[in-house]
Amino acid sequence: MATACKRSPGESQSEDIEASRMKRAAAKHLIERYYHQLTEGCGNEACTNEFCASCPTFLRMDNNAAAIKALELYKINA
Repeated sequence: MATACKRSPGESQSEDIEASRMKRAAAKHLIERYYHQLTEGCGNEACTNEFCASCPTFLRMDNNAAAIKALELYKINA
């Protein structure tokens, strides 16, 4: 019968911290991408994404509103 490899408590905690850091970095990256999409757009003048600044029907918003919307989009799609 095989036994599981045991880790020291400190090793497990450092792995948890690293995993948490990576999740936070991924979340930050996605929120920044949403913000860019809302403020700059994708560059496609025929874009049909209602949340893209390049879409002809997109309603422009100020930077604070775009930041809030970026967080909302992240929460919905997380």
